[in-house]
Amino acid sequence: MLFFEPTKEEQEKVFYIFNKYKSESPKPDRNLDQFYATEETVLKRAVLLGNLPDISQKKLLFLGDDDLTSVAFALLFKAEEIMVVDIDKRILEFINMISQKENLPIKTFEHDLRNPLPKSQFKRYDISFFDPAYTPEAINTWLIRAI
Repeated sequence: MLFFEPTKEEQEKVFYIFNKYKSESPKPDRNLDQFYATEETVLKRAVLLGNLPDISQKKLLFLGDDDLTSVAFALLFKAEEIMVVDIDKRILEFINMISQKENLPIKTFEHDLRNPLPKSQFKRYDISFFDPAYTPEAINTWLIRAI
């Protein structure tokens, strides 16, 4: 497999979309331990995911996505399905708004990941992506939800 590296134009497209909606972005909620990554980091995450084998035939599950990695991914790559689960309704509404305006195939589901996900709906995903709070408890919980 060849490693895909986005062109300068593709990178600029991602940064353009992020900047286009920046003023509408919800402010980080420190009660939910939200600290937004840089646009460059989000792009690197999306590229990393996009370079997984047969990614276009995979179902991706983002457990929390206040950084909008799902949006960056969808701007550059295709997947069979892209689902974002988050406790923060503001983040989900923001992702839905961008998805509608930019015609991106991202679905969302509001859920507190401290509680198990409904297995009937979430057992079919091939890949889970997450960036939990940096505590042993949070990492353990997110790993359990991903599995």
